[in-house]
Amino acid sequence: MKIEYFDNLDFNNLHDYYSAEATVDSLQIEIDLNFETKSIDSAEIEKLSSTLKDLKSLIPRTWDWITTDYKSGVDVKEYISFHLDDFFADNPEEILQDTDTSLNNEERFLQTLKVKRIGVYPSSDNYLVFDYMTNEELSNYILVVNVNKNLELEYITVES
Repeated sequence: MKIEYFDNLDFNNLHDYYSAEATVDSLQIEIDLNFETKSIDSAEIEKLSSTLKDLKSLIPRTWDWITTDYKSGVDVKEYISFHLDDFFADNPEEILQDTDTSLNNEERFLQTLKVKRIGVYPSSDNYLVFDYMTNEELSNYILVVNVNKNLELEYITVES
C-alpha cells in the first residue's frame, strides 16, 4: 500500500523503521516511520496516512508552539541561551548569518531554526517528533517538539 512519502508498505508485515527524504514547503526533511509491532489495523493506517498528508499544515503549528514557548516558556529560551551565551558568546554572528539584523539576537537565532526531521511513532504517546536545528555544521543540539495522537503539543525539549 502507498501512503504519502512512502511506497509499497505492507502493513501486515512491517519492519521497525522506514525513512524517506521529502521536500515540504521548500524544506528538505527526513521523515521516518517507527513501528513497534509487525502490523497495524486499518484505523491506524488511516490516521498515519492522514497525518502524513497534513504535515505541510502541521509544521507551522509546531513553529507556533516554539514561538509561544520562546515568549512564555523555558525550553526554547534555554536552547537559544545555550547557543548565544555559551557556545557562540565570542562571535554570535557566526551562527546568526543571513538573519534580520533589525531583530535582537534571540529572535535572529529563531530565524536560523529549520525542521530537519519528523519522526512518526504510531504506538507512542509522542506520535510525532519534529526535530528543529540551526546550522548543523555549527551545532548538533536539537529543539524537539513532541506531538500526541490528537496532534496537540505534548512538550518541547532539547537533545543532542
